[in-house]
Amino acid sequence: MSALSRRQRIVIACSVFVLREGVTRCADGRVDTMHVRLALSCLLPHCAERWPLALYWDAAAQENEIGRAQGVTAAL
Repeated sequence: MSALSRRQRIVIACSVFVLREGVTRCADGRVDTMHVRLALSCLLPHCAERWPLALYWDAAAQENEIGRAQGVTAAL
């Protein structure tokens, strides 16, 4: 596997930052925003499996605060 370019590392770091922010904000409400969606789509080519990204997105849209918090935390 080839090494990631500096640009790719920056995109991954920014995407993970956005998802971590979603975890901290999920207690206040849904976090299925365009920012989270973009971060997840940027990470997709770099993930061996797709299910954690799908789990995060599904959990981010939950109305139930506890389910949303547990889901996004587990997916991250």
